[in-house]
Amino acid sequence: MSAQVEGGAEVAHEVDGQVPVVESLFEGSVEAAALWITQDVAARALALWRPGCRLLAHTPGLVLVFEGPRRLHADTAPGAVWARRDGRLTGAALSEPRWLARRPPSGDWLWVKQGRVHTAAPGAELAPASLVDVGDWAAVAVSTLGAPPAEIVVAARADAQAAFASHVGPPSAESLALATALAQAGQGGPAVDGAGAVA
Repeated sequence: MSAQVEGGAEVAHEVDGQVPVVESLFEGSVEAAALWITQDVAARALALWRPGCRLLAHTPGLVLVFEGPRRLHADTAPGAVWARRDGRLTGAALSEPRWLARRPPSGDWLWVKQGRVHTAAPGAELAPASLVDVGDWAAVAVSTLGAPPAEIVVAARADAQAAFASHVGPPSAESLALATALAQAGQGGPAVDGAGAVA
């Protein structure tokens, strides 16, 4: 027998002749809080990881708890979509009566595997770096390209007139006349004496 619930499809199974146990899977677009990743675990988890995410052990694979809600399509997500309900992570879209009957203690997880509803406390937290295997990488010896360059010392700014006085002669009469005319006209030109010095 089967029944549809909002956000997922419930499929009942007979288990050992007992009362049917409900398997409930999310369908369509879901505001996901986590993913249970069981295949290509390291590659998928690292591709989806962002600052603020948490990686928690959950056999088989791991659970990647997002830093915030992410809108995912359950049918194409790279893992089993889990949502947050009443402050708990759940991979089952149970109807309200079934949820209340099976709701785990605060902080625990609820998920479905092989037609059975399971609950457990979160697994141990893993560091993202633990998923990166560098065991086959070969160490390469390196050396510097040489001594660092010497410190650059900037010389004090020299007075241009004093620096070039012995190489440049006095200004021409035309230059003096132009400088004087500009100064008298109030255009900001400096007054120049006969030796070429700026007053």
